[in-house]
Amino acid sequence: MAWRALIAWGQDNGVDWLIGRGLPRMVGAAGFARPQATTDVQNIRGGDRGALYFKLFLAEVRDRVLASGRLDAPTLDAATALLDDPDLWTQCWMMTAVWGRKDPATS
Repeated sequence: MAWRALIAWGQDNGVDWLIGRGLPRMVGAAGFARPQATTDVQNIRGGDRGALYFKLFLAEVRDRVLASGRLDAPTLDAATALLDDPDLWTQCWMMTAVWGRKDPATS
């Protein structure tokens, strides 16, 4: 539930969590021919550097998230504590790479 609240908070603040899905279309619209894309989903384990990244992120946005009323401090603290648990495995962000070629017809 805490992650859903954080996702909603991000959307309220202009974060486009799904931008990667639109990148191939954006590259094509920019004039590149036959855009291609690949996506990699990271798996993180509690205590790893990916978990540390999320802990730092949560520390950075903590005051703003709490002020939004979407999450209370005990829930946010519990979610943050999970990131120290080496038995916790979760998937996180998706990294999308997109490429294309200059369209020879427009050269």
